[in-house]
Amino acid sequence: MTREQQIAHWAPIVTTVFRAEDNIKAEWLPRLQEAKHLDEPQKEALADEYVRAIAAEIIDHCGMAFDGGDGENEIEPYNEL
Repeated sequence: MTREQQIAHWAPIVTTVFRAEDNIKAEWLPRLQEAKHLDEPQKEALADEYVRAIAAEIIDHCGMAFDGGDGENEIEPYNEL
């Protein structure tokens, strides 16, 4: 896979993550801001929880379709904002 093909593959994934993050930011922003007062293990646990929340947002809102029909895995970002 060429560099351009890799970029074309990853760009919709990144877009999907950003949109999902945008959808949960109202709930998560205060928690993330308070993280600066946590110790390192607590920060890591919160970061893991945040990543899972983003993943759940993507899955729960049908953020990805993995069947491009041509045998290739294609990912299409969802447009829910």
